[in-house]
Amino acid sequence: LVARTPREGRDTPKAYRELHEDVCFDQYHYGYSAACRKDGKLLTAIIHVIVHSELFRHYCYMRSAYIGAKHRIITKEDVDSFPFPILEELTDDDRNKALELASLIDARSTINWKSVDNFVCGLFGLSASDAEVVHETVEHNGPYQKTRGLAAQPPDSNALSSFASCLGRA
Repeated sequence: LVARTPREGRDTPKAYRELHEDVCFDQYHYGYSAACRKDGKLLTAIIHVIVHSELFRHYCYMRSAYIGAKHRIITKEDVDSFPFPILEELTDDDRNKALELASLIDARSTINWKSVDNFVCGLFGLSASDAEVVHETVEHNGPYQKTRGLAAQPPDSNALSSFASCLGRA
C-alpha cells in the first residue's frame, strides 16, 4: 500500500508492505499485489524501499500535478510511471540489500536513510553528483513547512564550506 499523502519527514510511513492484522486507514492508499509472483517478496521490498527514497520524492516533486504549495498528494499515475528496475538484472547483493532495507523500514527502527537513498540511486546508475542534486532538491525545495523553513534560513559555516568545496571541484 502506497500512501496518497506521504506527509512530511522520513519518520512517517510512505507505504506498507505486509499487513498481519486488520487495519483501518483514515487516508487513501494505492494497493499493489505481488501475490502471484514467485519473487513477490523482492518485488514488494523494492517498491517499499523506492517509495521511501529521496529519488522517489524528487521524482514526484518534479512530475506530480498535486505536489506543491496547496497540495501534497501523490497520484497512482505518479507511482505507476516511476521507472522500475528489472528484477532479473539485479545482483544477489542488490536483492539482499532491498529485502534488508525494507525490513528496517518496516521495523520503524533507526535507519540510515543515506543507505536507502544510495541504494535506490545505485539501482538507476546515478552518480554521486546526481544523488547530491536529488538530496539538495528534496532537502531545500519540498512543499513542507520544515523544508521551506530550512530553505529560508541563511546557511551555516559547514554549508558554506561544502558549497565552496563543490565550486572548487567544478
